[in-house]
Amino acid sequence: MIGKYYRLSLADGDLGRDGKDESNSIENQRLLIGTYLESKEEFEGQASQEYIDDGYTGTNFERPGFERLMDDVRFGRIDTVIVKDMSRFGRDYIGVGDYLEQIFPVLGVRFIAVNNNYDSDKYKGTTMGLDMAIGNLVNSMYSRDISKKLKTSNYSRWKKGYRTCGTTPFGYMPNPEEKGRYAIDPEAAEIVRRVFDLALEGRKCSQIAYRLNEEGVQVPSEYYRQRQVKGKSNFHTVSAVVIWDGCKVRRILQNYEYTGALVLGKRQTVITGSKVSRAVPDEERIIHDGVNEAIVTREEFEQAQCVIRAQKKIEFYKENDYLLKGKIRCGTCGRAMNVELRSVDERVWCDYGREMKKHSGCSPQDYSMKKVEGVVRYSVYNYCRSLAELSGKMEEYTRLEAGRKAEREKSIGELNQQMGVLRKEKMRLYENYAGGNITLDAYKKKREVVDAEINALAAEQEKLKAVGEPEPFDSAACTFIKEAKGIAEEMEKSKEKELTRPMVEKMVEAVYIYGDNRMEVKFRFGDAVKAIMEQVGAE
Repeated sequence: MIGKYYRLSLADGDLGRDGKDESNSIENQRLLIGTYLESKEEFEGQASQEYIDDGYTGTNFERPGFERLMDDVRFGRIDTVIVKDMSRFGRDYIGVGDYLEQIFPVLGVRFIAVNNNYDSDKYKGTTMGLDMAIGNLVNSMYSRDISKKLKTSNYSRWKKGYRTCGTTPFGYMPNPEEKGRYAIDPEAAEIVRRVFDLALEGRKCSQIAYRLNEEGVQVPSEYYRQRQVKGKSNFHTVSAVVIWDGCKVRRILQNYEYTGALVLGKRQTVITGSKVSRAVPDEERIIHDGVNEAIVTREEFEQAQCVIRAQKKIEFYKENDYLLKGKIRCGTCGRAMNVELRSVDERVWCDYGREMKKHSGCSPQDYSMKKVEGVVRYSVYNYCRSLAELSGKMEEYTRLEAGRKAEREKSIGELNQQMGVLRKEKMRLYENYAGGNITLDAYKKKREVVDAEINALAAEQEKLKAVGEPEPFDSAACTFIKEAKGIAEEMEKSKEKELTRPMVEKMVEAVYIYGDNRMEVKFRFGDAVKAIMEQVGAE
């Protein structure tokens, strides 16, 4: 199929009438691409699929519509990608070049940018050309220039005491009467006030969290979800049950904005187009005191900080570098488990289970890291051996399918020959009739017999042609299976079947530990591997 890709960024949307730049609107892109395809005979009757990213920047490729497009490209569903122009596809000079000169050619995908008069079929075996390279560079520089101007504009508003982001701290809501200011949300502010009151009584963050859970106080995310607050109701959580913990409490207690201040420029993007940001040091932030109505006084805020700072901190930390780093999760809540690496017998446990106990449903039990690693090593080894067998099944399946395809093509060719012979027979019958050798009735009867045979052969041929090509294997899963086969061979050579960190990174997505001493090792590309197993008939 043809993949028609449309993109409109928020920056584009501010340029035109009714919140849209008409030259770049989705409707305009759809019309332009549709007209182009209709004008080309080679695309007549070819199926197409639309992929839309409305409100996404072109400085990176982390866009849902684009990701769906690439998934379909990798699965072989899309062999032609068409866009209005290069800037709609992306404004990252290096990224666009990688797709045009490396990724798409490898996948056998044709790429067309209508307004740039670019068709990758014209550049096979060569680079995209100087004019296209300069155009991509200009698109990239344009994005960076827009980003700098936006930052300058935001900074100017911050200096005047106006916020530019759409989010407000829990306890506040946007002030409907004065843009860029906060108004108190009475119900949420009461929860914030309760957190500070408990802190001023000398309670630690974990103790405050436990007390809030006992009282059935809603966490901010659940508060917004139940009230369907725009922009905050579609939050994502790992756990199905969301409760208070020490981290949530600490974030509230350390938020200076509850004194009525406006704190701006807390984070900054590291690179233009990237979603990676870093915290700005306190001394570099812009702070305006007394701008909004306060939930707590400045004195109460400072007292709460003293309570937090008074809590004992661990003086020594061992470097948290271990085999299953970032992989071990609680099976109940789905959160990363804590790891104790300073003792002789290294342990793992769920903080929710230990601190919140009955409120979380998680087990307070801790588990031996050595036993967890042993189970994972056993699982990886056996899984890799299974995938090595699956690799053989895939080769056998591919070989059999190739044989079936060759047989079908041979049968179709034979049917063509037989129909050719019958058509010649039909022509001879007509010549005999025209020459007066047979009567009209005899000619018609014999012609009907020949036509019936031709139609039967044509029906059989169509039936063979209707047998479609098998769904191609997921290329990423194939690479994964090939790597698993190599890991199985490597572990076979090791006397202890040693598992290394690179092996874990390649194979394991997560390790879930449940309270009933049950473990679940989730491997990467699980769904894709399962689909391949079903396709080749592997158990």
